[in-house]
Formats: sequence, C-alpha cells, structure tokens
Amino acid sequence: MPETENNWIGTKIRKGNKYGVVIEDSNGVFRVLTVLFEDKTKEEIWMANIGPDPESVHEFEWFCENSVSSINNTWVKF
Repeated sequence: MPETENNWIGTKIRKGNKYGVVIEDSNGVFRVLTVLFEDKTKEEIWMANIGPDPESVHEFEWFCENSVSSINNTWVKF
C-alpha cells in the first residue's frame, strides 16, 4: 500500500497490458479496490483482510513509487 496514505486511491494498476488507476477503496471483511482502466473499463480487486486472498488478485500488479524501499519504481504483484 502506498506509504503516504491509508488507502489505495490513485495507485497505478496493471493487468497484463492494461493500465489503470484505483478510483475507489472499500475496506471491510474484504478490501475491494475499483480500478478504472485506460479503455474506460472497470474491474475490482478483492483482497481478504482475514485468510488467503482470492486467486484472481494475482492477475494484478501495482506500481510502487515514492518509497524508500528496494521496490521503489517497480511493478509489484498482489
């Protein structure tokens, strides 16, 4: 998760050769990120707050930027 905020809104997302940005972040039993892609399609990324994530989450990557870690400016798989 981006270090400067408590949500994922604005985070760059990649799924294959599709690029987008998180436009909604809902946090409950599951954290659900809504991504708006450049082709105007929307998809949701579901992450479990308790237990394992659904397998579909691994189809997505997020771009880590402005981090002091070794993954700065790198695409990272969920």
